[in-house]
Amino acid sequence: SKVGSDSKTKVLNLKCVQVRPLFIFIILEAAVVRSPVIVGRVLYDLFVYNITKAETDPMTCLIDVDDSAVNDLLKIFKKYKLRKKIDISNVSDRYKIWTEFDIGGQVALGKYNTSAASANIFQFHDPRVPVFANRIVTDQDHLDKTHAVQATEEDYRIHRYKWGIPEGTKDLPSGKCLPLESNLDYMNGVDFQKGCYIGQELTARTFHTGVIRKRLLPIELDSPSATIEPETVITTQEKGKNAGKFRSSEGSNGLCLLRLQHASDNLEVLSQDGQKIPVKAHLPKWWPNTSL
Repeated sequence: SKVGSDSKTKVLNLKCVQVRPLFIFIILEAAVVRSPVIVGRVLYDLFVYNITKAETDPMTCLIDVDDSAVNDLLKIFKKYKLRKKIDISNVSDRYKIWTEFDIGGQVALGKYNTSAASANIFQFHDPRVPVFANRIVTDQDHLDKTHAVQATEEDYRIHRYKWGIPEGTKDLPSGKCLPLESNLDYMNGVDFQKGCYIGQELTARTFHTGVIRKRLLPIELDSPSATIEPETVITTQEKGKNAGKFRSSEGSNGLCLLRLQHASDNLEVLSQDGQKIPVKAHLPKWWPNTSL
């Protein structure tokens, strides 16, 4: 297994009612300052960890979110807490985010060798796809773990892209992504039994019609060193049809929003210098069999 620090994520402290680690997303609202056109789009994806130590202690949760979203997210939380007695603060300087993953696709659990108390380490199975990785929150700068090697943020991104798992505003641009097209329904990010929430009408209607023509798919690029701009159109090699849009990459692995009818086609995308880069897309093995 590999253990890697993720400096692109930040942690907020939020005292609220929460019962288990969750992967959730925030959907944009229709308001005077926001266009109704973007209602139902994903604003930010984030993790919520319940770290309450005892039943008699106040409910305390940590929120793990992309660092580019911290300031805006704080404003949103403080806006909607109204008069509730909830303490919200940025604790990014105190906690570090780590991930543990295995190249073979199975999580290998190890024992921590640390000098600090175990209470300072919070470890959870990644709630998006449990066998994908472990998410670790700690106040320590270093982790020593048996049978684990040090990994980089690039290693983790490649691992995510191979699995087809988006994370952060680079993979899920704020206000531009639909939850179901982003596979949040496959990653425990959407509860269709839940009551009203902002953007529910569009999300529920799409789900119940059963028609989702585009989804975020993992891709392999023929040229790992190619620079490709986000939202660059991906076309079919045979007839040049618009098949989708490039989203992000690390080396030869990346993500794209692709029309499912073209998932098995030979594809290509233009690099920044005008070169045609062959692209191969595939459906992740962890997707349900009813995906197509």
